[in-house]
Amino acid sequence: MARILVVEDDAGQLEVRRLILEQSGHDVITAQTAAEALDRLPGCQVVLMDLQLPTPEDGMKLIHAASGAAHIVVLSGGEHQNMPPVDAFLTKPCSSRKLLETIARFCLLLICFSVLHAAMDARAQQQIMLYAGAASSHILFF
Repeated sequence: MARILVVEDDAGQLEVRRLILEQSGHDVITAQTAAEALDRLPGCQVVLMDLQLPTPEDGMKLIHAASGAAHIVVLSGGEHQNMPPVDAFLTKPCSSRKLLETIARFCLLLICFSVLHAAMDARAQQQIMLYAGAASSHILFF
């Protein structure tokens, strides 16, 4: 499973998300501020974050810092216009099922990319197909 950094300034919401993800088998790191999150980012494959930490500027700072280092999933009650690109945007309230399905897609991609990387290191000629999930019709070949 993935190592997930959960960033939320509401302590109650942070704890609920941590429990949901840990019960699903993920390694969860938590932070309540963008500054804490930046310190804890290395080694995390996914960042699940609120956009306002407590301000949108704090959230934007974290998105820019995490881009390219981890998949970014924003969970927010606000609008997502004028926001830098993220991997997924979920609107609050969000069901646990939807949250876990979103995270699972990124875990599948991480596993497939690891296999691809290992195959390339071994100089094996393979074709790996990635399927983004039942709700999606996107298939990527590498």
